[in-house]
Amino acid sequence: MRQRLNKPVFRDNDSARGMYERVQGLYPDAIVTQSYLRLEKYIPTTGSTVINFDVLTNNGTPSSVERRLNLTDKFVITAISVMIYTPPTRANTADADRSQSTLRTWNNPLVFSGTGEAAQLQTIYNGYLRMIIDSVTYLDSIDTQRFYRAPTAQKGLIQSTGTAGTGTSPNVQGDGYESTHYPFAQLTPTITLNGAGRNEISLNMPSASAVSTASLNNYVVCYLRGFLAQNASQLNK
Repeated sequence: MRQRLNKPVFRDNDSARGMYERVQGLYPDAIVTQSYLRLEKYIPTTGSTVINFDVLTNNGTPSSVERRLNLTDKFVITAISVMIYTPPTRANTADADRSQSTLRTWNNPLVFSGTGEAAQLQTIYNGYLRMIIDSVTYLDSIDTQRFYRAPTAQKGLIQSTGTAGTGTSPNVQGDGYESTHYPFAQLTPTITLNGAGRNEISLNMPSASAVSTASLNNYVVCYLRGFLAQNASQLNK
């Protein structure tokens, strides 16, 4: 009778505790905690079909609104999303203004109200993500359509027009956001980013999107959730 090998099986319904124990077992000398990475790119004013996200802290100059991976760490991805946003002051690209932005799960034309702006942003949600870690393609293509969420409560006039103090309610504008997992898709099996290695995450679109201008600035965010293994990269070996 053939003996079965005791290999770990990854399931969509794995508990956070179970995943933590597996990651800690892989990196017994590391400090393992739940964490996230937030990788951002300015959507260029000149059209491009590919946007490459900077993963590591030493890639260029990270914005203060980003959270990237340190060279000494590893990050095990369990969930992923692609979101978009525009600063409250649309001509302002400073970190202080970007930090006040709301992450959007769809290209609401009442938010992205420039001529043809919302339509061009739709190309993001008709594309796919690719991940290459240390020259190995672990994720050939994951469709971005799975991250698209247009909520029931959408930005618009959802109360009667009025002025505060006059007995009538002012307009309230905002998108619904049903849970913290709302735009996220689980990643099974998991993928590990290596701070000491080569990490390539790219957004590939079917046509060029030149949606930003001097007065209308837009950003795309690759938002990763998972487990951070501090001091687990080969730099510490």
